[in-house]
Amino acid sequence: RGWLDAYLELLHPALIICIGGLAHSRFLPGRRLDSVVGSAWSTEGEVVAGIPARSPVLLPLPHPSGQSRWLNDPQHMRLLDAALGRLRQLAGWAASTST
Repeated sequence: RGWLDAYLELLHPALIICIGGLAHSRFLPGRRLDSVVGSAWSTEGEVVAGIPARSPVLLPLPHPSGQSRWLNDPQHMRLLDAALGRLRQLAGWAASTST
C-alpha cells in the first residue's frame, strides 16, 4: 500500500479507474462490486454526480477477465453500461483538470 499511496501523491490523478474487486476494495472497502459499478465516487466514499467539484474521482469497473462470471448477469451488464457512460463524461473533465 505504501508505494501506491506515494505514487498517487506524486501524480495527483483527477480520475482513478479501479478495475476489479481488489482495486475497488482499496478505495471503497467493504462494498460489493455490484454496489459501486455504475457510479463515480469520492475518495471519502460518497457518490459523485455530475461534474466533480474536486479530484480525485474513483470509477470502479469490473475486471474484464474471461474467467469472471460477473458480466454474465444482465443487471451487471447494465451497471457496466452506466459506468462506461460515466467514464465518457469524466474523461473530458479529467483531461482538463490541472493537477
